[in-house]
Amino acid sequence: MSNKPSRYSCAEYVEKHDLVVYLSDCISEVLLVNQALNTLAKGDLPHPEPPSTARVVADYFRSVSEGTHVLFREFDFVKKTHWNRRSFIKCLYRCYKEVFLSQSCFTAAEILSLCQLLCDDVPGSLIEKCVVSDMGVPITSVPGIPFLNAFRSRLEFDEFLNDSAILFAKPGSLSPGSKSVVTVNLDDAGCHRIPCHGGDRSTNTIGYPDFIGEFSSKPYPIPNPIVLQHLFSSGCNYRSLVRGLINNSDIVKEFPSQTEATEPNLLI
Repeated sequence: MSNKPSRYSCAEYVEKHDLVVYLSDCISEVLLVNQALNTLAKGDLPHPEPPSTARVVADYFRSVSEGTHVLFREFDFVKKTHWNRRSFIKCLYRCYKEVFLSQSCFTAAEILSLCQLLCDDVPGSLIEKCVVSDMGVPITSVPGIPFLNAFRSRLEFDEFLNDSAILFAKPGSLSPGSKSVVTVNLDDAGCHRIPCHGGDRSTNTIGYPDFIGEFSSKPYPIPNPIVLQHLFSSGCNYRSLVRGLINNSDIVKEFPSQTEATEPNLLI
């Protein structure tokens, strides 16, 4: 074992890696397995040798490491941690890579159906928000691989993007000559309009220090500050922020281009 001191205390490490979420979920898995085995033991049918608790725990954390632990789980669990969100995107691509690579465009309803085969309560409004607001394409013609890039950004940073839209719409964030009103898709109830106080949040600009300061204590995932600072270096509005996160090489390098068929390494 290394004698090099850790950057984190035990409590900080547990919090940083959301270990309480996984430990709690693992204990639930152990209890479910035990309950199922007890039910089988009461019947007359032969049943397999029960796995040890250590084996159940090892299998669970192996699935977490591989990112398969989010399959067929409720959406609340998928979005509970940053790793879960990334894992769901990885599973989505691995399950449907041939479909996404073989067909140029889908409808938003078709993409939602694919997502709901892996997580049956993925909200349709999240897909619509990604397609209409982030990608800016019709819901009847959604390119597959670009959708994965956009959905990766939206699922990972949904709360951050929602709050960014509000921040760019605030009075004082407006650049001279900004336009007026815009449709903002902010919640799971669908699209609605919010007042932008005389400015279009897709064109309003704001300085990086003021912007990042708003997110210093937020409990949800935010993009790498280095990436954000780069996007703000040449002036940034809400639209360029969204597009920049979708197209940033640190994000899209984990997905192949539409002509490449190799599987991406999403564990970087």
